[in-house]
Amino acid sequence: MGIPTQAMAAPPPLEAYGKLPALERVAMSPSGERIAMIGDVEGVRRLVVLDQQKKPLIVVPVEDAKVRGLYWAGEDRVLAYKSETKEIFGFNVDRAEFGTMVVIPLDGSPMWQVFGKYPAIRGGVQAFGGIQQRSGKYYGYFVGNSYTLDSKDTRQVCRSSVLYEVDLQTQKASEIAPCFLGGSRSWLVGTDGTVAATLDFTSLDGRWIVRNAKGDHL
Repeated sequence: MGIPTQAMAAPPPLEAYGKLPALERVAMSPSGERIAMIGDVEGVRRLVVLDQQKKPLIVVPVEDAKVRGLYWAGEDRVLAYKSETKEIFGFNVDRAEFGTMVVIPLDGSPMWQVFGKYPAIRGGVQAFGGIQQRSGKYYGYFVGNSYTLDSKDTRQVCRSSVLYEVDLQTQKASEIAPCFLGGSRSWLVGTDGTVAATLDFTSLDGRWIVRNAKGDHL
């Protein structure tokens, strides 16, 4: 019995095994008529947005950025969540991973970073809670650390999470839930943009508590 032709083909070169995929993240717009993706275009890693006719609406080089997710806010804005390892001081580790959410308008307006206009919100975007449309506008929900100044102008940090609603048109960030210092907290945001429920977890004793908007235990 002869050997199949496919089995006799030469193996791929060694560098092919370490090559990244030509196409990575892909996200479809709410209408399904536009697609955002991270891909290799002419040997350069780029963010590309295509319309229904496969016409590029925007092409942005991303180089070696660690893009963790692509999201749509309507049909005219793409959000790219990326992370970066940075050195830190005064903590029990030397390096940590920090997240950044970049908003990319498709109308030619400049790209911008969530919390970029708020120096008091430090440490990047710790978590992303989704996007909501309300009254014809789009809002994103993000978790960050909020810094305050004491009477001696010494910068102090709330080392727990604060939930912000960010207007994806104006870049305005509004705090909708304060710090929780007793452990870790997750939020459920209602259709009106306010917190409908919280889930608190304390690692020291393994206790978790669910509360409604009024603070009552569920």
